[in-house]
Amino acid sequence: VLWIALTPSLAGRLSLLDTDKSLDEMNRGEHFTGLKTGDPIETFIASHDKEKGRIDCSLVPVTRSVREGSVVVEIDRVLEGDGIRVKIPGHILHEHRYGHINLTDIADDFDEVRSRIEHLRSENFVECFMLPRSDGDNDRVRLSLRESRLSGKSANVVDPEVGFVSDLNVGQSIRGFVKSTTSKGCFVSIGTDLVSRVLLSNLSDHFVKNIERSFPPGKLISGRIQSLDKESKQVELTLRMDMTEGTVNGRSVSDLPNGSFVSGVIKSITDFGVFIRLSDSVTGLCHRSQLFDGRVEDIGQKFSPGQRVRAKVLKVDLERKRISLCMKPSVLEEDPGQSVEATREGGGDDSDKDLERNVDDDDDESEGMDEDDDEDDDDDDNFEQGVEENGALDVSDGFEFSEDEEEGRVTQASPPDENGTEDSSDSDDGETEEQDDGHERKKKSSKEKRERKRALAKQEVEMRAKEEALHASMETPVTSEDFERLLMGTPNSSILWIKYLALRLSLSQLGSAREI
Repeated sequence: VLWIALTPSLAGRLSLLDTDKSLDEMNRGEHFTGLKTGDPIETFIASHDKEKGRIDCSLVPVTRSVREGSVVVEIDRVLEGDGIRVKIPGHILHEHRYGHINLTDIADDFDEVRSRIEHLRSENFVECFMLPRSDGDNDRVRLSLRESRLSGKSANVVDPEVGFVSDLNVGQSIRGFVKSTTSKGCFVSIGTDLVSRVLLSNLSDHFVKNIERSFPPGKLISGRIQSLDKESKQVELTLRMDMTEGTVNGRSVSDLPNGSFVSGVIKSITDFGVFIRLSDSVTGLCHRSQLFDGRVEDIGQKFSPGQRVRAKVLKVDLERKRISLCMKPSVLEEDPGQSVEATREGGGDDSDKDLERNVDDDDDESEGMDEDDDEDDDDDDNFEQGVEENGALDVSDGFEFSEDEEEGRVTQASPPDENGTEDSSDSDDGETEEQDDGHERKKKSSKEKRERKRALAKQEVEMRAKEEALHASMETPVTSEDFERLLMGTPNSSILWIKYLALRLSLSQLGSAREI
């Protein structure tokens, strides 16, 4: 900054931006070369702040308006996740003298934005293109670093500029930068002054544990336009994959023929059927009428979330993005190369293993408990086998234990009498029978304990599987499609209808709300 004495008691300042220096001269540090203290200089008054007693001067004639076109600005600071703040020349009269370069206006290819920002950190001055301001926005200056703006060539534009909602269409693929994140979703900058919303249910095809960590400000994301409201200028995005773009068994959904057999993992169980995840982005519905050949009251007793199954494709509706499946045993018998047992257990491929890894871990724990119980059984069997192989055990006191082959019980022999013969009394037989009964009761009690352990382990596995499925499934309806799907199963739920009506009103869809 060069200070200029206008009067003996009044001084003005001259910024390098308000000189006739070129961009290269500014970045080389050639500041006011050829001038020394006391030299006369002719300047223009760019602005006057009476409250602060500050006068800004300029060697360039004052334009008194913000014009569209190329301009050299000074980089003030980089705003993480929001763009770059720059200082504009004082001869372009503006109240704040600061402008903003949005992340979407830094490069024609959003993949180059991050590297471009790192390069600008070492620069003091840069050439930008001043964008036209929208109606009623007289206090904001927007600039662009896009090469297509500076050179006028649009051949290498990967991500086109989006200035208005009218430039967008429903279903259009678009990229943008995360602007902010909340507990209900995130906001994405897709244009200079255009921000879209992504609801929590549309952030990912999988469960997102930490939204702030997964979607930090400035992150580049790709999505599709889900809905538009041109009057209120609201844009809804979804980051979830389109079902029509997914693949099942190595082929696209659009090429999936009716009558083919597919493998999947049960995602969730409802009153009207079972949702089966066929791939990362494709989920089909098997209606309860297509689950069994007969009538079954409780579907949850036959199936559980995380279970691998096989099913037959009945219909693929690309317009409504729905896949209807069938799991009737009589139909699955037609599956070539699959037995009925394997079909019900689910002969899935390797892609299903990640979806059910937690369930498999729980099964391994229960199997480990069963192995411990089996080891106890083996010890008892080994002891009895040793008695049978070695025969009676000789005891110095004259007692011996032998196996009675005819009666199948253990007897205790009395000492020989004077004639050398053995005499077995009724009391001895009674004691032996009591010992046999006690042994049987003890063995039966041990078996019951093992069965109870197995039942508890199985119950715990089922509970964990249901918890995992609850996280993986989308339980809270947030879109019209979610409400329609839930109302098909519970059409008499007044709370669900009221929430559906509130959604329509929040979207300013008064006609649809009246129909409800």
